Amino acid sequence: FHSIDELYDFLMKNAADCELEVALAEIAVVTLWDGVGDSYVARADLRHLCPTPEAVKKRFELQMPLLRHAAFQPRLSFSIDGSEEQELVEASIPRIIEAAQEMADVLITARYVV
Repeated sequence: FHSIDELYDFLMKNAADCELEVALAEIAVVTLWDGVGDSYVARADLRHLCPTPEAVKKRFELQMPLLRHAAFQPRLSFSIDGSEEQELVEASIPRIIEAAQEMADVLITARYVV
């Protein structure tokens, strides 16, 4: 295929006959943590699948449907190798990706009011 459009058209025309397997390269995996229940939620790739704070929030919401309700509005923060937590903002994403690629322990925490 010479373009993403050609690939997309092919897959749409042959969806019943195709199985697609994707392997992500250069991933930046972080741990998602429930800061209220002090428990593991999931892992997430920030380079490809959750490249923005909004995408990270959506990933939390998929794992914890409670967070979809307006009353809970989670506050997201991150820490790298046990450092002090900082607010998760767009500008912090490149730093988190770099740390995750270097195999640092990156924790993104959601805190919300119960």
